[in-house]
Amino acid sequence: MSEDANARNRKAGTSKEGETEHNPDEAKAPPKSDLYSRFVESFENALNTVTSTVSSAVKSGSEGHCVAKSKLKSFTLEGIADFMKTEHPSNVVVMTGAGISTSAGIPDFRSPGTGLYNNLQKYNLPDPQAVFDISFFHENPEPFFALSKELFPENLKPTPCHYFVRLLEKKGILRRWFTQNIDSLEFLTGIPEEKVVTAHGSHRTSTCTQCSKKFDLQWLEERLRDKNCLVPRCDKCEGVVKPDIIFFGENLPKRFFQCAISDFPKCDLLLIMGTSLVVQPFASLVSEVSLVSEVNFSQFHD
Repeated sequence: MSEDANARNRKAGTSKEGETEHNPDEAKAPPKSDLYSRFVESFENALNTVTSTVSSAVKSGSEGHCVAKSKLKSFTLEGIADFMKTEHPSNVVVMTGAGISTSAGIPDFRSPGTGLYNNLQKYNLPDPQAVFDISFFHENPEPFFALSKELFPENLKPTPCHYFVRLLEKKGILRRWFTQNIDSLEFLTGIPEEKVVTAHGSHRTSTCTQCSKKFDLQWLEERLRDKNCLVPRCDKCEGVVKPDIIFFGENLPKRFFQCAISDFPKCDLLLIMGTSLVVQPFASLVSEVSLVSEVNFSQFHD
């Protein structure tokens, strides 16, 4: 499901294509249509290689031989649905990123021209990610709250993707939902709090940086939607109220590591949606699953 899978498959396709292009018997480069056909063939071969790996076996720790492993019949949505029907996974782990919230009207971070980082250019930041630097926040919190306002458009609602994960929980097969998102849409689905791990925190609660008074999401949303409020301040001491998200320079929540250690070794189906897995340590969680097959579903946009 990550972009890395596409990169590996493209590399596999290009390798075969390269061997043909450097054939000295050819008088000229083949037509583009032939190149495309060979690319498709190479791409399919690469997928078949991955499928073969999935369907082969994993080593048995006690007997040292290979045993049959559950597999996907096809690398499609239908293939995953069939896997769930036939293999009955009971410990599904879901990892999500900003891509699952874009259809709710929330921009992602890095898309050129529309991403959240792009909209911060007027603040002349040394680097777009400085908006999440805790030292910079204490010095100048205004750019961060300008970004936060983009996270809460009017009539904000969870997307079908959010409700899909909620459905997994209702079916009793969701072990945990690990999310990088800080928009709190997961909780608006009604999913039990203990099923969600907000790896980078969220806007669901906020804390005064001076007196430590706590505020809920409704309080924060009212101020973020107030055009005259550039920086939310505590009604008790006038201190800056910071959402309980993890900034650069702050430690990730202990629960993130605790759940990762307990959940991933037991995971029998890992679904990754809306993230290219570039941010650590979130991205490294996939290595905790014994066997991982990646499928990129970007072609299935609404």
